[in-house]
Amino acid sequence: RESFQERMRRQYQMKKRVFRLTVPPDCELTGKTIAQGSLGKKHRLEVVQVSRPRGLGLRKQYLDAAPDLAIQTGDELFVEGWAEDAELYAEEHSIPIEVAGEDETEKMLGRGVNMGEITLSPHSEFLGRTLAEIGFRGKFGLSVLAISRRGKVIDENLAESTLELGDALLIYGPI
Repeated sequence: RESFQERMRRQYQMKKRVFRLTVPPDCELTGKTIAQGSLGKKHRLEVVQVSRPRGLGLRKQYLDAAPDLAIQTGDELFVEGWAEDAELYAEEHSIPIEVAGEDETEKMLGRGVNMGEITLSPHSEFLGRTLAEIGFRGKFGLSVLAISRRGKVIDENLAESTLELGDALLIYGPI
């Protein structure tokens, strides 16, 4: 039986993938916040979760990818985006990259991170505004992966897309 996540990926024709970027020692990202890492604006990547070694490094702590979260050596940044964008970012910053496995995705989902769909109502204060104007990620702690509008999927330049009545937003985060 098809899971909700699989159904949404099919319905939204998701071609983007989730990648794992592991922050090496002496990486220029160490000490910067997620926002300062410029993954979203410059590289069209969305950090959806951070895995950080805990204790002796045998166990991992999963953290919400808040814009003010400081990146540390050893962090695994789970980013959603196009393969070419993720590979370019990894190359520019000398960061090892791998496609996140289904088991890793399941671990994130088991920690309160999930995928959902919301539809804008006629009374929504967000109509006519962009996700950037709303500050959607900062306000709700959720990433918008795609927008379905009148049968078409918008999956690029989401932050600058003006929201319209009936838009369905595919969201990912602590739901």
